Amino acid sequence: MKCDSAAEYVSALCDGERIPREAAEHIGTCDQCKTRMQDYLEMGAELRRVASLESPIEAKPRVWVKQQDFRTIWWQKGWQKMAIPRLVFAMLLAAVVGLGSSLAIVKVKAHEDGTVMMFKLTAPGVDPIPCPVSTVDSKYNLCSGVASINGGSLIYEVKLLSTERNRLALRVRTKFSASGPTSTFNERDAMPQKQYWFESGQTLPVDVSGLGVINIKGEWTDHIPTLLTDNHDLDPEAGEFRMVSPLLLKGKEVVGDMQGGSAIGDKPEDEIFIYFPGQGRFDLSLLPMNGATRGEAKLNRVTFKINEESYTLLTGTPITRNPEVWVRPQADYKPKGESAGAFIGASDRSHDGSDAVNSQVR
Repeated sequence: MKCDSAAEYVSALCDGERIPREAAEHIGTCDQCKTRMQDYLEMGAELRRVASLESPIEAKPRVWVKQQDFRTIWWQKGWQKMAIPRLVFAMLLAAVVGLGSSLAIVKVKAHEDGTVMMFKLTAPGVDPIPCPVSTVDSKYNLCSGVASINGGSLIYEVKLLSTERNRLALRVRTKFSASGPTSTFNERDAMPQKQYWFESGQTLPVDVSGLGVINIKGEWTDHIPTLLTDNHDLDPEAGEFRMVSPLLLKGKEVVGDMQGGSAIGDKPEDEIFIYFPGQGRFDLSLLPMNGATRGEAKLNRVTFKINEESYTLLTGTPITRNPEVWVRPQADYKPKGESAGAFIGASDRSHDGSDAVNSQVR
């Protein structure tokens, strides 16, 4: 077919009509006919534009009519008359569906992975010991403490060394004292250590001399939780004494921050101690003790004075039902070794605050 014969079919195409196969093949391969078709389309659009300017009748606004079945709308529109070829529309629809699926997969993966590995140390006869470690915040790449087990005390430390895809390289230090509470922070650096590769969902057995095997399990989460040693209501129990994420103010200046750390005394004779680098150690008790000053306890704060300087301990939860707390400062106290960061713990008064159980280090 020649261009002169195909000319009428170019006009028919522009009018939305079907044309013979032979004419369609010619127009598809002929540059002259393609140019003529493009000219016809532009000419028609321009004539309609000019007519719209001169017409006294306002055109009805184009609106989308919402149908009841959303799925039917997509497929009906896909096969009705469109401004783009149906094959292109089908490809676009597939791309949109694929993109939505990939976004859903990424979102689920991010939720399942997180940036914090929530470890739990388990041993026979005791509740799991929580131990969160962050993979992005160096302030929280180590979790350590002391827990009462089988009448003795377990000192533990889990430190993140590096990450490789979904694996974590860990340094684990442990020590068990069968004789009861033991000095903790001055001994940690001398404790034996082992290195392991760890993946979420696995169980890592760690042999502890004098105790046996403890298991470390872990799952991803998206934040460092505030930990208590048990499930507690916001209101303290009678005789309970607790410190959760304590912040120390000297006047109006923040001089110590133990974010994420907590300690609980379940009995009135229990004692909580906190060490802030540069400020020393503070022993706190609900009962009077030698060298202590009386502080006022109200909701989530304890206010007290040392050498006429005003101090306030702010915490994340109410501290005690008692109206007063006794505070003994030890300004010259210095822990030994690399573990000289802030720490918090609880101890029995019979050990005069020098030994710890259920302690946390930051």
